[in-house]
Amino acid sequence: MRWQELFLMGMEGLRVHRLRSVLTMLGIIFGVAAVIAMLSIGEGAKREALAKYKLLGVNNIIVRDKALSDRELEEARAKFSKGLSLKDAEAIEKILPTVDYVAPQAELAMEAKFEDKSTAATVVGVTEEYDKILNYVPTTGKFFTSDHHSRQLRVCVLGAEVTQNLFPVDNPVGKQIKLGDVWFEVIG
Repeated sequence: MRWQELFLMGMEGLRVHRLRSVLTMLGIIFGVAAVIAMLSIGEGAKREALAKYKLLGVNNIIVRDKALSDRELEEARAKFSKGLSLKDAEAIEKILPTVDYVAPQAELAMEAKFEDKSTAATVVGVTEEYDKILNYVPTTGKFFTSDHHSRQLRVCVLGAEVTQNLFPVDNPVGKQIKLGDVWFEVIG
């Protein structure tokens, strides 16, 4: 038998058994489509998870000071250690050439005030590298710059909750708020 005869015989079989042929084709089509869909969903989920991990900072190393017990605190004071400082951050940046950014931060709970409104806030003191590390982009205004840092300007960037509590309708950029006893200009 030549291939032409085999082809004609196959076509005759498909014609005679139309329902079986259609069902077989549908099974193959749906099976292939299901495999493609599952692979696409899996790949999409993988990319989304990696993007979220990247936003969290998979390449970041976070160094925090440790809360010390009374005994450990006495030992540290005997060694004249005040914990982590800006000098430590600068040393890390100088000593480790593979480190792209160092962003020291200090946190303090205090009250934020604007006119007759006030709210509890966690004030986080950071440098201009903070937004580069965490990919932080304010919804309005801008983030700190090296100029703000070098000139030691009293500026702040508000988080969403503090903004909502102090400025429910207004744009806070350019306004003055009071953190504790000190006035700051909102830049973002």
